[in-house]
Amino acid sequence: MGREDPAQRVDHSTDQTSLVRLDFARVEGPTNLRLKSHSALCQGAKHFFYWTYGPTATSTENYWSDLRGAYDGVARVSQQLTSAEEVLFPARHRPTQVALLYSISSDLWQPYDYRHMLERRGTYLSLIHDQYQVDMLTEQDIEAGRLADYKVLYATDPNLTDHATQQIIDWVHGGGSLYAAGNAGTRNEFDEPVAGLAGALGVEPGARATLQPGNYRVRGRLNDIDHLDHIRLQAGADPLGPGFGVIGLRTDLRAADGKVVGKFTDGATAVVTHRLGKGQALCVASTPGISYIKDARFVPAALREKWPPAHRRFINAWARRAGAMPQVGLSHPVVEAGVLEGPQGIALVLANFTYQPIEQLTVRLPIRGQVTQVHAADAPQEAIPFQISPGSPRLRAAGFSGLVQFEIGLGLDQIVLVR
Repeated sequence: MGREDPAQRVDHSTDQTSLVRLDFARVEGPTNLRLKSHSALCQGAKHFFYWTYGPTATSTENYWSDLRGAYDGVARVSQQLTSAEEVLFPARHRPTQVALLYSISSDLWQPYDYRHMLERRGTYLSLIHDQYQVDMLTEQDIEAGRLADYKVLYATDPNLTDHATQQIIDWVHGGGSLYAAGNAGTRNEFDEPVAGLAGALGVEPGARATLQPGNYRVRGRLNDIDHLDHIRLQAGADPLGPGFGVIGLRTDLRAADGKVVGKFTDGATAVVTHRLGKGQALCVASTPGISYIKDARFVPAALREKWPPAHRRFINAWARRAGAMPQVGLSHPVVEAGVLEGPQGIALVLANFTYQPIEQLTVRLPIRGQVTQVHAADAPQEAIPFQISPGSPRLRAAGFSGLVQFEIGLGLDQIVLVR
């Protein structure tokens, strides 16, 4: 390559988005790195590569190697892994009962622009904030029959292959639980309007979406978007909760043989539940996941969002109703947890997205055998007192012998080893 022509350089000094990213990375470097690393561990990551060498121009800005503030975070994670690696590295996730649709067709067509992707993200965050492990399933996974391994499927993608659609309908009829938001499953892989999932959801086909303008791609810009409407849930719809404000889109949902359990402020149908064979379905005529992110009120250059409980209660209620179990029971929400089990014991990875220290976090972890020791990775010589209880019949039916219960203080992150 020849020398760069100064006349061809692009001046990014007035690029406010780049400045926000740079300031955010420098101010929150250690915190952000620690939380991202532990979140990756929660999802089963086993290898970390923090460094990009050479001039930043060869890749992009804000790699960890550019930020002195992130070095303390790298040191903290490395020290924990040194103590936990014997247990953590050979361990694997326990199977989860919760799946989230990841439709390649929707990502290709994007009939609602970025909204379905953000709704998918908000739904995922809601679930992990209550310690559910979530597996992503593509249309091809569903076509291959993998839904048989799960109790509940969350779908937020408008486009879905015809084959996958039929597989989902059959799965619900056989006992599965389906949650649909954002006009999910109303278009096929060719972006043609179809009846799709309407029959399984108990709604009339052909629902149309009205899109709310706004910048849905930049951190903190949802704060500038007013609520499009509010959903009020019927008293008998508990434990779905009282309701919440929504943004993103609204559909003209109409119930067929489903039951209306929530309405918009003008009385239009907002939430429908339905029984199909041995299974059940819920359809919401908006995007609660996007609203969950909005009402957390992200700050562009700081970690200060506060996740609202109403949206989380609504979204996660369908997993609870399906009988899906979280990986671990924690006394506090908005703490991501990963349970990895192997021949050397159990590694419980915690990432505290409340950003506030938790003086006493109560942990109730299902176990399959005897427990002789519990300790934190950063304090291997300090045993954590614990108790063993037999657990519920449902736990025993799932192959667990009981529960180990203990209490710890939690800052940003921790790895707890149960042997």
